[in-house]
Amino acid sequence: MLFRSQIFAPYVRFAIDHPDVVPAFRVVVFEFAIAGLRMANQAVLRKNLQYRTLALLDGVAFLVNLVVAVSLAVAGAGLWSLIWGTMSASIALTAGVWLTSGFRPTLTYRWAHLRSVAAFSLNLSAYRFVTFFSRHGDRFLIGSGISAEALGFYSQANNLVRYPLDTATKVYRRVLVPAMARDQDDNDRVRTAFLRSTGVVAVAVVPFTLLVAVLAEPMIFALVGEKWLPVVPLARILAVVGLIQTVSGQTGVIFHIKGRTDLLLYWGIAASVITTTGYVVGLNWGVEGVAWGYLVAMSIVVLPSYYLPMRLIETPMIRLISVFRGIALAGSALVVVSYLMLRAVGGTDTNSWIPLLSGSALGGLAYLGVLLVTRNQSLIDLVEIV
Repeated sequence: MLFRSQIFAPYVRFAIDHPDVVPAFRVVVFEFAIAGLRMANQAVLRKNLQYRTLALLDGVAFLVNLVVAVSLAVAGAGLWSLIWGTMSASIALTAGVWLTSGFRPTLTYRWAHLRSVAAFSLNLSAYRFVTFFSRHGDRFLIGSGISAEALGFYSQANNLVRYPLDTATKVYRRVLVPAMARDQDDNDRVRTAFLRSTGVVAVAVVPFTLLVAVLAEPMIFALVGEKWLPVVPLARILAVVGLIQTVSGQTGVIFHIKGRTDLLLYWGIAASVITTTGYVVGLNWGVEGVAWGYLVAMSIVVLPSYYLPMRLIETPMIRLISVFRGIALAGSALVVVSYLMLRAVGGTDTNSWIPLLSGSALGGLAYLGVLLVTRNQSLIDLVEIV
């Protein structure tokens, strides 16, 4: 990969018009090699649940990046300040995980070890390849079939909705997979861990997603200005998509833990076909049509996405529904209170912060109040984690 990158580096200038883009690209690609040197060591730290160490190392890498980038920027390094800041942070992180993990790779190579994980890894790689296109197909179709401006509005709405979900899911997967893998043959323990952790993710992410859906207009107006108002209807639609994915997007870990990446691949292909079909059909009605197509597709796949993994751990769907029942009630209270506050306060060019802050605060209090009154277990688990 590094060799090919060096050969094709001159062609990057056709995409980015900057005098330093070619030498900068040739340096930046080395970050992939540096990152590869630490992946096994990071996996060891995660397997041993040493997340405090990982968080500390990430913090050190961030500080290294900040110090190097700012220092070089002050010295007039321009673009290279960002590049060397990133490279320095990557080197620091790699050195840190090597020093703390206790793992040292060797040149020993055994076909038996490769064969033991070949099927699992190949199916997982194929799944990620297939779903990559379905996850990004909406933006590709909008950019190529509508306009760059429409793509910008759609991407802004998508980023607004996806950030809290992606952040929570990233932490969820990093913590849950190593912990549950130790008990992969004990369905009772896996079931308990999965249901409780899924509830924690939902109880943390659902209020943010619902607030985007209800308060999209004052939120966009206050945060990025009037020129981004076409984002509002897209944000509302994609917020509902995000709500569905909060519920359905955590099931992949079950396939991993049970070693059934073959089923994960088959389901990924089916879900990708449904999702891509939604994009293509929706494209006939413009950028909002793509968003609606995405929502319809997610509504179709949500139940099967839970049914298959629940079968693997011998769990009836009613157990899963019981986890979300209290969160759904609290979410309904949030929506009603936030909407009533929005209608009561209103919003204009000059006071969009007022409905945004008041709606968020009172809606959040209503959400928290219902959870506290019902003594919601997912909230209790979240507080214990924090």
